[in-house]
Amino acid sequence: MVSITDDGDQIQWTLTITNDNGKYSAVSDTEGGESPVKELSIAEGKVHFRVPYQGEEYAIDLKLDGDTLAGTWSGGDASGETKGHRAASS
Repeated sequence: MVSITDDGDQIQWTLTITNDNGKYSAVSDTEGGESPVKELSIAEGKVHFRVPYQGEEYAIDLKLDGDTLAGTWSGGDASGETKGHRAASS
């Protein structure tokens, strides 16, 4: 994943979503470490969650299109684009 800030900086991070017996959970991994996401919802190709980053909490809203997720982030009096793609299975 990459989130683009208001001033054009690109924040690289990893989103890992797992499904255990029909129940989804997710964690985000940034240079600050791994954090479980809050308020995760996945329905009809849309993914929403909240995640902490550098002392703030951000809302992430994404749309799934094939192996690509794209959408927006907002929080801390700012907002921007975020996007990513499914990693190849190893």
